[in-house]
Amino acid sequence: MRRSDAAAGALPADVWRVWWRGGAVAKGSLTFVSQAALAVDIKNRFDLAKTLSAVKSIRGMRKQHMIHNHCLPKMEIDAQTYLVRADGNS
Repeated sequence: MRRSDAAAGALPADVWRVWWRGGAVAKGSLTFVSQAALAVDIKNRFDLAKTLSAVKSIRGMRKQHMIHNHCLPKMEIDAQTYLVRADGNS
């Protein structure tokens, strides 16, 4: 009998493995590696499926340089209640 909520959590593990072997994850993602790694052709050497791209000039890169990720809030965590506050806001 099928569930009306279309939940896929009850599927056997072998069905999930087949879905993830299709390559959609590898085709839709990018792995950043050093220029030296690209120079020795690690993609073919290790039979990697993901697209590789070299990173450049990142030694001085800090959180403040990231245009959409520059905030550094003061974090407070109450170990008893697990309440988390960022800059005093929960």
